[in-house]
Amino acid sequence: MRRTIDYYRKGMCVLWLLQWTPKLDAARYTPKLWEKWIHAAYYGRVYYWIEGLTVVSYRFDPAFKSVPKKSWYTEDGDKITAGGYSQRLKRHRTAVREKTLNLARDFGPKQRYWWEGNGLKVPDAKLYMHRGDYGKSASFS
Repeated sequence: MRRTIDYYRKGMCVLWLLQWTPKLDAARYTPKLWEKWIHAAYYGRVYYWIEGLTVVSYRFDPAFKSVPKKSWYTEDGDKITAGGYSQRLKRHRTAVREKTLNLARDFGPKQRYWWEGNGLKVPDAKLYMHRGDYGKSASFS
C-alpha cells in the first residue's frame, strides 16, 4: 500500500502482477493478504503473469463445503436430523480464471479512488488495468 501511495504522489501508474501458480486452478484456493488487497484495489481482479506479455485475470469467489444430512435417535427415541446444506468457508476462495490478456495491447490507465471495506484500505492510485474491466473511455489526464 505504501508503494502504491508513493507512486501515486509521483504521478506514476502501477500494475501489480503476481506470479501464476497451478494452485489457482484447484477447487479451493487460499489467497494471501496481499492478494486480497490487490483483488480489492483492482475492483475484484488479480492479474497473474504467465510468460512474456501474457497475463491471466482471476477473481476470488466464495468457496463452500457441503455438510451432509445426517439423522440419529436420542435415548428417548426422538429422531434428530441435521446438515444438508452448504457452508461458506472463511479462509478459502474459489479462484475463477477469466481472460488471458496481453500486457501491451489490453491494458490502460485508470484512476482509482480511495476505498475501505472488509478490513482492507485501498488508497488513491493510478493503476494499469484491463481495458475491458472499465471501458475504453475511462482514463485520467
